[in-house]
Amino acid sequence: MGNFRNFSFFSSSKEHNKILFMKNVFLRVLAVAMVFVSVQSFGQNSLNDVLSKAQSMISSGSTKGLAEVLAPAGKLLQSELNTSDNEIKGKLLGQADALKGLVPSLLTGKADLGSLGNIINKVKLLLAANQLKKALSGGKSGLAGNAGNITSALNLMKGGASGIGASNQKGFDKLLGSALKSSAKLGKGGLFKNCRAKTSEKQLTKLVSLVTSVI
Repeated sequence: MGNFRNFSFFSSSKEHNKILFMKNVFLRVLAVAMVFVSVQSFGQNSLNDVLSKAQSMISSGSTKGLAEVLAPAGKLLQSELNTSDNEIKGKLLGQADALKGLVPSLLTGKADLGSLGNIINKVKLLLAANQLKKALSGGKSGLAGNAGNITSALNLMKGGASGIGASNQKGFDKLLGSALKSSAKLGKGGLFKNCRAKTSEKQLTKLVSLVTSVI
């Protein structure tokens, strides 16, 4: 009888330890989920920060910790995909797949930094194109009210300019420079307000078209 009671005690202890273990696993998973949610809540700027930090590391030739830096990018990119049209969504998914293919080499520190940098540049270009497309959806009248967001998107595009490819670089840089100058004047009123908006609309439409056709 005593042996039976001891067996019951050990069985209970094992069950208790199992419950504690499962509870700890659940809490860890919950903590990770909360981190992802909090990261997502920062929106586009946070994704840009992640990509820019990765770019800085690549420029310095460092791969240590690069996988960890890029870890939140997938979740942040998902929120962007939810607001993209089918064309840009498909292209972003293509770059996400390319990035996924580099994960094993990233973890071993043997990643091709040139390929990784090119993917990051293309993602930046597509994210910026997506933002500009949203701004253009409101027509000329909506551009002036979005001057700040447009300038931000153009600067993001500038940060990924190398991803456009050598054959298109010169024309892209010229068009981007003109668009940045125009966006700085979008918020001004006066007699030529509509003319400025029309000029910006044409430039932004060309930029979006160029990016989506090249990538």
